[in-house]
Amino acid sequence: RRDLASKSDGKRRKAEETLLRTAQRVAAEGPAGQAEVQYIVERLVKGLGSSRDMAGVGFSSALARMLRELPGISDSVKVMDLMDKHLELSGAVKRLGHREARSVAEGQVLGVKALMGHTGKGEKDGLGLLEGNV
Repeated sequence: RRDLASKSDGKRRKAEETLLRTAQRVAAEGPAGQAEVQYIVERLVKGLGSSRDMAGVGFSSALARMLRELPGISDSVKVMDLMDKHLELSGAVKRLGHREARSVAEGQVLGVKALMGHTGKGEKDGLGLLEGNV
């Protein structure tokens, strides 16, 4: 999962594929697996607001693919609730500083893009979600 934040498209793509395969396998394990997939979704939402390298883009791309390729794992309301919880902007500048607050705001945009399924020029694999267009 660390490579979801890599500056290398290839590493992000490989990490995204690995995460998706893992989520598909785990989801088939019944209720316990569904809970694990929900945890993965929550971690992806948290990662949207990361200021590390290309984390927001990588996590958003992975989230978009999970929502598209694993229907029923999470609905948009649940994801929006997670975004409200983990990407809350109110008082973020005082709490986090300008740079981190900006990352949270960018994370919100990336989360909405993931929910909408807009993947730009990398539509097939989710990459290209923003690729520098924040």
